[in-house]
Amino acid sequence: RFPAQHMAMATFCNHSASGPDSLLRKVAAIYLGREMAADPDSAFRAVLAGAERADVAPATLARLTGVWRNLDRGEVRRTVLVGDTLTFPPGTDAGRPTALVPIGGLQFRAVPATRVSFEGDSAGAPTRLVVRSGTAAPIAFTRVATAELSAAKLTEYVGSYYSPEVDVTWLVRADSGKLVAMRHGRRIGALTPTYRDGFVEGSSELDFTRDTKGRISGFRIEAGRVRHLDFKRVETPPPTR
Repeated sequence: RFPAQHMAMATFCNHSASGPDSLLRKVAAIYLGREMAADPDSAFRAVLAGAERADVAPATLARLTGVWRNLDRGEVRRTVLVGDTLTFPPGTDAGRPTALVPIGGLQFRAVPATRVSFEGDSAGAPTRLVVRSGTAAPIAFTRVATAELSAAKLTEYVGSYYSPEVDVTWLVRADSGKLVAMRHGRRIGALTPTYRDGFVEGSSELDFTRDTKGRISGFRIEAGRVRHLDFKRVETPPPTR
């Protein structure tokens, strides 16, 4: 809203990363011109883009690898080393990793205009990952213990899972030492283990659940605006429609 100019504007976007505030300011600038204050998003991008690359020891980068989780948003981030570069792994098998360029003080730049910071506890160990894009509120992720599963352990999760909410059945099977999700005989993607009973597939987080005897009983999907979508393990999948 711009009360002094008797103008109000709204933006409607279909993508969480579209930057509605920045888009609104650009449209408002067409009508208000010099009356508009400087766009803070543009200033953030300019400062971030102008930050010089810093030298970081390989041992320091190695300490920043791991799995990071935001429970409120149902999101997981992973950081891995590719050669001497810290990266966010790709969301799909065909994707490319996102390089994190060090700019000093355990801060990194990621494209298109994202600042990634690592924060530690009193002992200095990195325990939080904070992602900030423009003037949007920063998103904090807490480090969680990384799960390493043998091929035998992966078989615990193999089975059919049905969601009555969306009337969909997923088949989870083992394939060359990995878990793969299938639907209607087609591969959805590989399930990458992150923390205990947690996996990621693309941008989706899957949290497997267990019954009172410790057996896998289902899983819950968190995928952006899709929240708390539950699948139950079934012996005989319902007929497809």
